[in-house]
Amino acid sequence: MKSDEADVPSDGRGQRAARAPTRRRIVRLAVALVVLAAVGYGGWRGFLEYLYMQIKPAALAAAPAVRELPSPRASGCAGCHRDIYDEWRSSLHGQAMSDPFFVAEYDEQKRIFACLRCHAPLRAQQPTIVSGLARIAPARPRERPNPDYDRELHDEGVTCLVCHQRGDALVGPLPYDGAPSLHAVTVDPDFGANALCARCHAAEAFPFSDVRRPVLPTLHEHDDYRRGGGTSRCVECHFSRVDRPIAQGGPTRQGRRHTLLGARDRAFLRDHLTAGARCDVSAAGSTCVVSLTNRAGHRYPTGEPGRELVVEIAPDDGSARDARSILRRMDRIDLVEKPGEDNTLLPHETREVKVSARVPASLRVRFCLYEASDPLLKAVGVAYEDVCQTLHAFRVDATGAVTPTPEPAAAPSDAGAEPATRFKRP
Repeated sequence: MKSDEADVPSDGRGQRAARAPTRRRIVRLAVALVVLAAVGYGGWRGFLEYLYMQIKPAALAAAPAVRELPSPRASGCAGCHRDIYDEWRSSLHGQAMSDPFFVAEYDEQKRIFACLRCHAPLRAQQPTIVSGLARIAPARPRERPNPDYDRELHDEGVTCLVCHQRGDALVGPLPYDGAPSLHAVTVDPDFGANALCARCHAAEAFPFSDVRRPVLPTLHEHDDYRRGGGTSRCVECHFSRVDRPIAQGGPTRQGRRHTLLGARDRAFLRDHLTAGARCDVSAAGSTCVVSLTNRAGHRYPTGEPGRELVVEIAPDDGSARDARSILRRMDRIDLVEKPGEDNTLLPHETREVKVSARVPASLRVRFCLYEASDPLLKAVGVAYEDVCQTLHAFRVDATGAVTPTPEPAAAPSDAGAEPATRFKRP
């Protein structure tokens, strides 16, 4: 068990790329250019080509049409797979190009091409075909119009074919036992292995940034979880099991929901973080110790660097500010990764977090999608409180006795039914 009073070293994974090159990065780029030119790599054009090849994930190549499939769009799948389509449509995969926080950041980043490699990765989803870099600061592509661009497919984000197309067929873990399939099918019992998620959930930092580890480190963190004895795959938590026909008119069998449980679902977050508390009251002051145990198969929190786990206590008399302790990977606005800054919970880890305040008081553990200073909140038009969800709450009386309190009534940001649709542009 660890205490938050000790330094928690970084494990070398997890930060996201900087928003723009800092002076240090520009100097590093200039030095690299001189070296490359000196060894005959091809001067500036060769350097840009080298840099472009370092951007991960790489662009997907053009894929053949799926045999007998009338349309590559998810909307074309809805006729036979209505339940799956409806779940996907409400998920963050289905809203990868329309989620207001992504849209705000995509606009702020001048719609940089690299974002589409995960948010709309199919070749036909790309408005242009990018063949290299035209400039570095800011990064701009060398591109030409894509003659196969499909705007509706683009707007579908992480659409069905992103995961389910393999060659000229659609792949799944089970054979289809109903009426003759309307499209070519490949059966792979290992479909749904973690490798399916690795392309984007182990995405690398932008080359020559001050970030030295993947920008979305969840798959690397999951490797740590498995080395520690964990056995679950990503889909076993994030795509829950369900018994139903996979296609209308087919037999009932075990499949998976496509709602993609995650950071916008309070019940899911709560289930993967246990919390308890004890408090000591004395004339010198009151100290509460909150014990947090990560039950997820990766760090907690994970994903976007600005996500926070906040432990806070507020005295009832209102005479003092909240005392709080924050667990997060890094400040999203800071352009430089600071050694040891990542203090998130490791898989399986239990840690004690201390906060002090006068009692009686209210104590709570909250998960926040973005830190209070993030300009995306203003861009989207929501307050910090609107992106925070209370996972655990306690009541501390005058003697220091701690009692768990019922979950608060669901605020708009706490509703769990449609996790991807809570935040709307004003």
